Amino acid sequence: TSATIGNPEEFLNQLFDEDFYVVKERGDYSSERHFLILNPEEEDSAYRLATKIFSEALSMGFRTIVFTKARKITELIYNNFVRSSKVYSSKVSSYRAGYLPEERREIEQRLFTGELLGVISTSALELGIDIGNLDICILVGYPGSIINTLQRSGRVGRGRRPSLTILVAQKDALDQFFVKNPDSFFERGVENVIVDPKNTFVSTNHIICAANELPMRIEETSGYEELLKSLTNKSILISSQDDRIFFPVDRNPHRKVNIREAGDSFNIVDLKTKKLIGTISGRRVFAECHQGAIYLHKGINYFVEKMDMVKKEILVSESFDNFYTIPLTQKETEIISIDKKLEGENYVLAYGRLMVTERVVGFDRKDIFNQNLLSREELEQPPYTFETEGLVLKLPSMLKNHIEKTGFHLMGSLHATEHALIGLMPTVVLCDRH
Repeated sequence: TSATIGNPEEFLNQLFDEDFYVVKERGDYSSERHFLILNPEEEDSAYRLATKIFSEALSMGFRTIVFTKARKITELIYNNFVRSSKVYSSKVSSYRAGYLPEERREIEQRLFTGELLGVISTSALELGIDIGNLDICILVGYPGSIINTLQRSGRVGRGRRPSLTILVAQKDALDQFFVKNPDSFFERGVENVIVDPKNTFVSTNHIICAANELPMRIEETSGYEELLKSLTNKSILISSQDDRIFFPVDRNPHRKVNIREAGDSFNIVDLKTKKLIGTISGRRVFAECHQGAIYLHKGINYFVEKMDMVKKEILVSESFDNFYTIPLTQKETEIISIDKKLEGENYVLAYGRLMVTERVVGFDRKDIFNQNLLSREELEQPPYTFETEGLVLKLPSMLKNHIEKTGFHLMGSLHATEHALIGLMPTVVLCDRH
């Protein structure tokens, strides 16, 4: 169903357990495409340069989309643009997850009809929605994979006019590698997509929703026996008298499933008007909507007054301060179990279940125009804990002693290795570097 998959036949076979025939030839007209990689000057930022190019593209009559890698960056670029370009402020919108559905549909419609000349978006507009013909795509930082790069670049050049994609490099190690080695960027193939139907973190909700659509028969559940047993023991599913058919207890389980992220969903409410502004879920609640945080929404700054854990509400009031907030977090990882192990000459690489605990311990206030640090505040927040799977790298005592004997700092060396692995991981595994 997509041109941006490296292994479509294998992927669909894994997903459906059926054989597929792959159509590889293009059937549509392909317009002339240009791709430019830009590296900002040392004293400049990718955000400022992207905003400047966006403004110039609109003034030259090119319909333009800007893709960022984070919701906050989307809001900051939009904020800076509307403050500096009053002429086009009504012709441009931000777009991201967390906006109300009716808000998103309105933006999509205005883009499709041509009423909007430009949009600044997260990956939420990457695929699946027809927003009409655009001319220029600006990528603020390498999206993390060739798949995402092509999906975002594919938003422009759908008609017969030539199109341009501009990748504005960030200080990230992978971005800078591609700046110095552009051939490596253009020669990279589209990544393979791996699907694991037995992933319990995903399949749990799928099974509950599937059983709601049509009662699930025991013969349909091969390989999921343990999961079914767990769900019935927890009274999430109930079985027939002969234990051969399963039903969900909740009549509308799909309403509790967020396809974008894990965790409970909170409503963000304006204290003064009592109006619902947007929604936020999971770990974002504690990182972006703690007391004292600034919540950015379509050019308006909202000060977070209170987080109501019982009602699942974030109460905010409009703020006219020219700063935004960045959370300061601490993270602890506990190894629950090790499932696989690989022993190398100087390391042991393990794979298993992990318990991650994150806590927001403070936040920085930063100038909304130049990102300069204004102040730092401490904060007491409840921890956010979740279970996941991950890699564990163990180093032998011999190697630790060698690092210290040769005059290197052990923890500093480990920290540098961690950042190198994080930076390189998207070139090996299809994943978000964060």
